[in-house]
Amino acid sequence: MVNTVKKTIQLLKFAWRANRLNMVEFGNKDTPIRLYFVRDDLVAFQFPLEAVNGTVEESLYILNNANLEHHKKRRAVTSIEETDDTYVVDKKTFEAMFQMLSARIGLASGFIAAPTVSSRESDTTGENIIITFNKAMLQPFSTSEFSITLNGGTPFHPVAVEIQNPGTDTKYNLKLPILLPIKNGDTITVAYTRGSVLAADGGVLASFAASPVVDNTIVPEYVDAVTDVDGTSIEIEFSMAMDTPGLDAATDFTILVNGDDAAGFSPETVTNHLTNTKILVLGIETGKEFVSTDEILLNYVGESIKSTKGGKLKDLIRKEVENNVTAT
Repeated sequence: MVNTVKKTIQLLKFAWRANRLNMVEFGNKDTPIRLYFVRDDLVAFQFPLEAVNGTVEESLYILNNANLEHHKKRRAVTSIEETDDTYVVDKKTFEAMFQMLSARIGLASGFIAAPTVSSRESDTTGENIIITFNKAMLQPFSTSEFSITLNGGTPFHPVAVEIQNPGTDTKYNLKLPILLPIKNGDTITVAYTRGSVLAADGGVLASFAASPVVDNTIVPEYVDAVTDVDGTSIEIEFSMAMDTPGLDAATDFTILVNGDDAAGFSPETVTNHLTNTKILVLGIETGKEFVSTDEILLNYVGESIKSTKGGKLKDLIRKEVENNVTAT
């Protein structure tokens, strides 16, 4: 490996210029655990872990310069940030990783197999990505290690990474930003850069490149709405096949005409389209038919509309309805 113990010590000594470096080593001589101190403060540690294809490599975790008070310690750390196989982390992650390492030392276990990913999939709401591992996992300390891409766009991080029962459960829940939900038919990938993700037994998750996420969304998405030429109905198209509307469907919709919110009214009926399973038809009662000059908006708030897969329609607020009424 390029980043040898000798090279690391030389770099630290060069930066420190006082030979005040201590290195403590534990475990197997072929795959040891090493702790690096500068003036009696731990600034880095190195230990073996499983990489891709079951091979073993050593990685050096270095405390972020922002968490070091003395300028000479910062110089020492800066010197080894440029070496290979290094991971510069904040104080919280550094301490968490060291706690894991302390447990390894106590168990005299220098090498623990890395956890592997069994599956990557969205939940049915499209608000979360669920990653399942082959081992029980601990709570991760950073969301920035995960990177998500929707439909080839700009990668982004989840807003949170959750596990229900750390140390027992095998699933991570990556919560997506509220404005970036997964929609049925989206192309999703997730990548990981090795950092603070640990199995309950101390195994360290290896990095993985952008990998496909199975789309399990069942929530119908609004596509558009149009009137018929007679002004007696509105057809609403969704992204998937729709179930039979519930009993409260008519009152869950509100139709607004020409900006008069106070005069908003509900459709008389809500039914499935006769031939297109993705369309629902709102029937307008006699006397309230639209004319060609009307500007029409549509609201929906309720629980009555679902896809055939059981996903509930989210609220629709002031959606524009295309007016196709023929002038008379």
